[in-house]
Amino acid sequence: MSTSFRVLLVEDDPVDVMTVERACRAFLRDGMIDVMESAESALDYLAGAHAMSVSTRCLPDLVLADLRLPRLSGLDLLERIKGDPRLHAIPVVVFSTSVQDSEVDRAYESGAAGYFEKPVRFADFASSMEKILSYWMQASRPSMVDPG
Repeated sequence: MSTSFRVLLVEDDPVDVMTVERACRAFLRDGMIDVMESAESALDYLAGAHAMSVSTRCLPDLVLADLRLPRLSGLDLLERIKGDPRLHAIPVVVFSTSVQDSEVDRAYESGAAGYFEKPVRFADFASSMEKILSYWMQASRPSMVDPG
């Protein structure tokens, strides 16, 4: 599909990073996947990408965030993105090995575009990633206008 679709993956487990990248690359082909290992580094990345986005559109089209991250969690990251008027339009999909109702509910209450359990089998994982990416690549995103 599109080669200009940009994904920000926020994941601290190297094996999960490889799995996500492999699944995404199989579908994205030449799309961009930027990886951050913590919520803090993702927020720094987004701040820098927003500063550049006026002329070059460096903000991601989709954020995939692991729930369990060091220091700030994926839910904390989600809340900060959705609380920032410069970033709130970016869809954030949370993924985890946990599907506790309280975590799923909090994610959606905080503005998650989706929440999915990490499948164990790669084929199932790749299928899930293809569905998520296909949907967001076809969905239109509101214009990212700098309010300030």
